[in-house]
Amino acid sequence: MRWFMGLLIATGALAGAWPAAQLLWEMETGAAQIDIVHDDGVRQQTEMGPRSYWPNWAPLPKGVRHTVQSSYAAAPGHTATGFARLSGVASAARLQADYAAQLAREGWTVEARHQRVSLPELPPRPALLCHVIATKDGRGLLFSASDEAPEMSRLFWLEGKHTVPIGSAPGLCR
Repeated sequence: MRWFMGLLIATGALAGAWPAAQLLWEMETGAAQIDIVHDDGVRQQTEMGPRSYWPNWAPLPKGVRHTVQSSYAAAPGHTATGFARLSGVASAARLQADYAAQLAREGWTVEARHQRVSLPELPPRPALLCHVIATKDGRGLLFSASDEAPEMSRLFWLEGKHTVPIGSAPGLCR
């Protein structure tokens, strides 16, 4: 039994000293600092994990939980951006309408859209995505929520204007 405990402790110490294990731990519990290099050679600093940067100008929808996933710092030719995963969404259509109203009250220019998609699974699974695109002071938000695919519920921020999701139609989800 002693040899097993020794082996277990040695394995844990080795895993803790391994840089990839430390990086994965930070990505799950903190904010791992990762630099990415784009095709154009520009290096962009990123944070990945639940303690990543979230700008104070980007309001979160009321009544849902959010977990920040990543943020990308501005770099030459690349804007600052990031996103959070949303959970606890009771109704995507209701949350879409509420969030659009919340942002409008706060002075954002708001556009509601909806979109039917087929998720790339076997067999393909249909889902309705409820979007809110908002802009204010040169900054943008893109909100997406779905009842059929809750894993697709996200909020993206951007130092710039978000483009309209391809294939989406104007109007609230019903």
